[in-house]
Amino acid sequence: MRIVFVGDSLTEGILGSSYLAILHEKLPGHTLVNLGRGNETVVSLYRRLSKWRWGEPFDMAFVWVGVNDVARGSPWTFQAVSLLKRQPRARNLAEFRAYYEATLDLLRRYARRVVAVSMALKGEDVNSSCNRELEALSKVIQESALRGERTEYLDVRAVLIKRLAGKRISNYLPGSVMRVALDVLTLR
Repeated sequence: MRIVFVGDSLTEGILGSSYLAILHEKLPGHTLVNLGRGNETVVSLYRRLSKWRWGEPFDMAFVWVGVNDVARGSPWTFQAVSLLKRQPRARNLAEFRAYYEATLDLLRRYARRVVAVSMALKGEDVNSSCNRELEALSKVIQESALRGERTEYLDVRAVLIKRLAGKRISNYLPGSVMRVALDVLTLR
């Protein structure tokens, strides 16, 4: 089976911390293609994918993007990197929806099935303003996925929220790219 994964840094992963590395181990004999890129937004993802040479069709495509379209809760360093890398955010929900649906349409041309993945969380406080914005984007993703043919919706957000229920939570969010790297190394 040929499976392509498109999205942001959560898809790209880093050495020692990547869900795709785990999938490679669990799915030997399958071709897994990682098209994740750090700081990717729905706008920059669509633009990049529309220029990519697709070649042989994929059996499945997973798309996990949108967390970088929310500026709130992002340190200025992440915002600066996005500007330098020409990864603009969607300006509003309507623009996010338009680019997300265009991305799904593009993926359906090159994959037999497409799985649209909900937003995760930024930090543990589900009710933070940032996570409320991510919830709105997740609703757009769900609506877009359920409207499209050969497209499914995977709600990882609900799983994360359920795991946090009843637990003492932290309002911690990393303040820089270096802090994220240090957290990854520490938590590994």
